[in-house]
Amino acid sequence: MITYACDVGASRNNGVISQKQALLYIPRFQSLLKTICLHPVEYEKAEKFRQRILDPEREWHRMFVFLEIDGMHPTNNHAEQALRLPVIFRKICFGNRSLDGAKSMGVMLSLITTTKRQQRDPLAFLQTLITEGPKAAEPLLYRSPPEPADSS
Repeated sequence: MITYACDVGASRNNGVISQKQALLYIPRFQSLLKTICLHPVEYEKAEKFRQRILDPEREWHRMFVFLEIDGMHPTNNHAEQALRLPVIFRKICFGNRSLDGAKSMGVMLSLITTTKRQQRDPLAFLQTLITEGPKAAEPLLYRSPPEPADSS
């Protein structure tokens, strides 16, 4: 059912179905979810999860929010991909040896990720930051995107 809901979201994002059509699926998915979660389960963690999903004060209204907001993706895959570099780095170097080192690495990786997401050159940004300071580097991070090259 969740895979099908994700497929509906992808169809909406790709223009195969409209936003209005995507919204019509939400009551169906909620009904299926209620049916799946109808009976308590023995495994304690699964039961807590089942109760949390069905609780109208918690996750219930958030389960299919990706269908309510045009363009929203159903997963957090972009966030997981953003964490890939730090996880690999941590495994290679066996982690940070101090709290200050961990904070410094967090700041550096955040800056690198930000520049990449803005389609900037992270090395040029870091070089400017280190050699000229934050005032000189800030415009490199927050200026409007570069104009596409004229191909005529």
